[in-house]
Amino acid sequence: MGAAVGLMALMLPAACKTMPQNATDTAVASAVLGYTKEQLIGCAGPPVEDVMSNDSDRPGVRVLRYARMASVLEESFPVARSSFPEVRHGCMATLSLAGDRVIDVHIVGL
Repeated sequence: MGAAVGLMALMLPAACKTMPQNATDTAVASAVLGYTKEQLIGCAGPPVEDVMSNDSDRPGVRVLRYARMASVLEESFPVARSSFPEVRHGCMATLSLAGDRVIDVHIVGL
């Protein structure tokens, strides 16, 4: 199970480079459904944000957000003796947990 979350953390920047905005139906997203908060943090590290949802339609739902940006080396491409910057890219993964289990995953390209 931990390998899937680690894979998610590694694949987010590459996946978002070609991923349409607000894509949610991906193998990476569905791989972590049912994981506990402890499993996620054990593999992907602490989230950028960990809050309880204030949405009245989803009481008791915890929201975890992970952000991953491309490395500095991915942001430019070499040309002769110089390089040109590319548009910086990355992903934001928002995971909803109910009863300490992941129930929903949204991955958005940045």
